[in-house]
This record gives sequence, C-alpha cells and structure tokens, in this order.
Amino acid sequence: MTALHDSGLSTEERRYRKLIENIHDSVTVVNLDGSTIWTAAGARGDLGYESNFWDGADLFSLVHPDDLHIIQALQEQILLTPDTPVRGEVRLQRPDGGFSYTGFSAVNRIDDPDIGGVVITARNIESEIQARLAQADRELELQKAATQQSDFIAGLSHEMRSPLHTILGLSELLETSPGIPEESRHHISSINRESEVLRRMIDQLLDFSKINAGRMELVCEAFSPANVADYAGEGLRELAASKGLRFSVHVDPAVPLAVLGDEFRLRQILVNLLSNATKYTEEGSVALHVEPGDGDHLRFAVADTGPGIPPGAVATLFEPYSQARTTDSSKGTGLGLAIAKHLTELMGGSLSLSTSPAGTTFTAEIPFQHARRKTDFARVAAPIPVGKGRVLVVDDSAVNLTLAVSQLERLGYEAETASSGAQALELLSVEKFDVVLMDWHMPGLDGLETTRRYRRSEVSDRELPIIAMTASAMSGDRERCLAAGMSDYLSKPVSKNDLAAMVGRWASPDDQPGSAEAPEVAEPDMTRVDNLVEELGDIDLVKSVIETFLSELPQWRGTFRDSLDDEDYDGARRAVHTLKSTAALLGAQHLSTTCASIEQMFREDPDAAADRAEEFNNAADGAERELTYMLQQLDSTTPEETTP
Repeated sequence: MTALHDSGLSTEERRYRKLIENIHDSVTVVNLDGSTIWTAAGARGDLGYESNFWDGADLFSLVHPDDLHIIQALQEQILLTPDTPVRGEVRLQRPDGGFSYTGFSAVNRIDDPDIGGVVITARNIESEIQARLAQADRELELQKAATQQSDFIAGLSHEMRSPLHTILGLSELLETSPGIPEESRHHISSINRESEVLRRMIDQLLDFSKINAGRMELVCEAFSPANVADYAGEGLRELAASKGLRFSVHVDPAVPLAVLGDEFRLRQILVNLLSNATKYTEEGSVALHVEPGDGDHLRFAVADTGPGIPPGAVATLFEPYSQARTTDSSKGTGLGLAIAKHLTELMGGSLSLSTSPAGTTFTAEIPFQHARRKTDFARVAAPIPVGKGRVLVVDDSAVNLTLAVSQLERLGYEAETASSGAQALELLSVEKFDVVLMDWHMPGLDGLETTRRYRRSEVSDRELPIIAMTASAMSGDRERCLAAGMSDYLSKPVSKNDLAAMVGRWASPDDQPGSAEAPEVAEPDMTRVDNLVEELGDIDLVKSVIETFLSELPQWRGTFRDSLDDEDYDGARRAVHTLKSTAALLGAQHLSTTCASIEQMFREDPDAAADRAEEFNNAADGAERELTYMLQQLDSTTPEETTP
C-alpha cells in the first residue's frame, strides 16, 4: 500500500515515515517478481505517475524490453548476496509512453521480518544520462579532430621529410668531400646543422600528434643502456663545444650490459633532455649520469649549470608549447619536455626536476627488464660490422638513388639501384644481394607490394634482409612494413650514420677472420668478466660476447686505418667511439681509454689525432691478447665455479 495510516504509530515511527516520504530518492519494497509491497508516498513522482499507482504495481512491466536482461542478470546476484547493495541503470516507462533512465540500488531484505522484500532506492537520472552522452559525443568529436590533425601532420611530415632527406644527405656528403674550400665547408656545415634542427622540429610535431591521437606505441628489443647514453650525447657535443661548455656522459659500471625495452624512445627522451639543457646553459657544464635506480629501474639524470627555471614556470613546464621564459620561444617548439614526460610515463617511469639559480637536473626513472638470451647480449655488445657486400637500393627518385649510392660506397658497400618495384623484382631474380633498401611510396608497385611478391616468388631468398627506407613515420607504419615481409624500418631523413648502423646490423660479411692463438701475456684483470659472468649467470654467454667482439675487432681496425688514409677523420672518430664503450664493458680498459682520448682529440685537433694511429694499434693488439687470454681462462673454468 502507498502509505500506512498513522493511527497506532508512535511519534518516532511517524517521524521516520515522514523522513522517508520526503527524501529526494524514492524508496520501494518489492517481491522478487517485481510486484510492490510498499512504497514511500512520493515515490516515482518524477516519472509523472500518481503515488497510488504503485499499490501492487508490477514494477518490471515498466522496464524497457531491451533492459530486461539487466534486471534478470541482477536478480541472481541479489539473491546470492543478502544485505549487499546491487546497482544498475534501466529505462522505465512514463505515463506518456516514453522512457526515462532510472538509476537504482537494490538490497535483499527478504529474511528481515520487518521488511520481507527487496528494498529499491531509485531516482530519475535522465538528465545525467543525456549529459553523459553529450560528453561522449564531445570526446568522440575531439578524438576525430585529433585523428584528423594527426593524419594531416603525418602527410605534411611525409612531404617535408623527402626533400629534407636529400638536403641532409647531400650536405653531409659535401661536407666530408676532399677539396672543398674552408669557407664553403663552413656554409655546408651550417646547412647541415639547421637541417637537423628542422628535422627535430618535424619529429616533435609528429610525435605530439601521435600522442594526441593515442597512436604512440612502444617496441621491446634488447639494447645497451650505455650505448644509448653515449649515442644521445654524441649529437649534442658539437653544440656544447661551440658554446664552450663541458659536456660529459657517465655510466655507472653497475648498469646492466643489456636490457629489454624501446631503445629509440629512450634515446629520444635523453636527446630531448640533453638538448634542452645545452640550449639554455651559457657557461659551465652539461652532464648525463646513468645509474641503477630502485628495483628494476634505471636512473637517467641530466644536470646543467644554467640559470635555473623560474618558480612560476615549474608547474607548467611539461605542458605542450610551454616556455620557461617569454624569450625562450626562439629556442624551440616547447614540445621537447612534454614529449619526454609522456614517453617516460608510457614506459612505466617518471620524470621529475630539481632547479635552483645554480642549475637544473631532470631525472627520468624508467623500469627495464634485464636481458637474458645469448643472442641479445651478442647483439648489443658487438660493434656494427664494417661495410662489405652488395646492397640494392629501390627508389623512384633519381636524387635519392644517387644519394644512397654515394653514402653506401663511402661506407664500403657495393650498391646497385632500381627505380621501380618491377625493376627490383627483375634484379632480385637474377642477382644476389646482401641487403635491400626499399622505398615504400612508388608508382605502380609500391615497396610493400614489391616485398610481398618477392617473398612469395620461387626465387625468393627468405633470409634476404629488406629494409624499408621511407618518409612515412606514423605509428603503425613500421608494423605495416614488417607485415608485408620487410625485415626492418628506417624513416627519412637518413644520415650516413643511420645507414651504417642499419645496413651493418643486417649485412652478412663474406668472411670472418679466425682467432689466432694468443701469445704469452701478463695476466689481465678478470674483474669485469667475472662480474659479467655473475650478472648473466651463463659463462657460455660471456664467452660468446667476447668472441663476437674479437671477430669484429680487425674490421674496425681496418675502418680506422682506411678512414685515416682517406682523411675521413669523422669516420676514424666513429670507429674509436664505437670500440670505446664495448671495450670498457668487456674489461679491455687500456683500449677503451685510448679510444676515448683519441676520440676527444679528433674534435680538438684531427691532425694530431691521426698521428696516434700506432698508439691505437698497440692498444688494439693488447686488447686482443687480453681478451683471448680471458677466453682461455673461461674455457678452463668449470660450471660449478661460476654458480653465484
């Protein structure tokens, strides 16, 4: 019944009755079949029904047919969980035949002798639902707008990357060509430097559009944190030197040799932080410190001696387009720190800062799983192979073909070209290549379809590396290339260093020098190797890493010698730079310090650095003897002796 007579009720009972009848939500007691046992006097008035309508009404008959399954699903839950509120939303019919959303909470009080039913508290939530739907529509429109913006920037990025690839590549080749007047070389260097700035701005805009559109994705591969830190710092040393800044990278020996994660995105974080520190520091130093953090985290701290960040700017510093000072707009887009923070958090880490008038430190704490497989360690510890073999370059742009051939030949490769997918398939059917560089967007057969057809053909070499070299750089583009049968992906613009790293990773040199028997040497320090064995728990894995390094060492010595003969001081510097970090990891400390010293001298006085070739060769000879001796010691070690 709608309301019990007040006669016979105590004052307290009448007070509770009036309280229930005047609350905003309606309160109803029903049987499990939906029939009403009791309801407050004002119940369901928000649906337009008279209060006496509820005397014995079948509540379930008012539920929208499409929502009955909700009631049925909740009935069992209500029975099984007495005294526990069960919540839901359904549409109830109004007197005019329409439906309004009603939110309810139902509690099983059947066993309570004073109630004997299910207590339902409900209210009309139509306005809330409509507001919710309107918000969803707005979010959908915003998402569509972000996607459209992302697609627009992706298209614009593609169109800008192609000519920028040509500008960067040709200026790089000109800068290292013999016979260029010093004044012209200076102008070419300026073109190269400003083109790199433009490339970074394009990359940042593209990355930010990916973030807005929810398209930023991560990959998981084995890499060396020390090598990434070194590589990230390499690109900023020249800018720091031009400003008279001391620039350094310090990697704690306790940092793992190899971890699993997204190497490219970590490098991007460090480059953004180092670039930010170098741009805003006018005197003093910039330093990157890499060390173990808590648990499986690594800590990357970039410290500078700049003017610090104004207190009012700290709160918004990581927001897009934010600048610490109004005068900073000429130094960048204001996206670098926002992207670095997003990438750090996407990788499960955090980015923080501490600042004072004496300088600023940005600290990224990022979790990485330690690598365990033998192939992972062999991959990250071995130097990139020296150029050897034949490379097929497929591109419909004559300028791009000329540029790629020039870069490859300077790296020591023999290059052949094809200007279409059809021509590439014809060449692949009759000639042997070690690597294929494949453009994606070509008229007729594009790079993806060309790759698919080759992989399905009878003459296909399943092991032939096909690398996409394309201006397409949106999220998902790499996956599309891999799904088509390609082996790897390289986005334009591509520098000679980028090309050397990618082709070197996949090329298979025809011959590998055998290891000679080591002469008698003084016993070297086995500490680093012992630490590696303890860290990896696999003596065979450590032996494999050392053997790989020894097999590649003669090739890098040859690169150093040939670069000096060609007066290619940049190539010679890269050779000692690569050997430096790997030698240190394996305990060949004398070679590492010699390489570091020669590398620094190449920046200050290349001619003097070239005179140290004999010193480099002696250090390499010593490292070869040391590491060969270490292998002999490891061969004589029993597995039980290596168990931690």
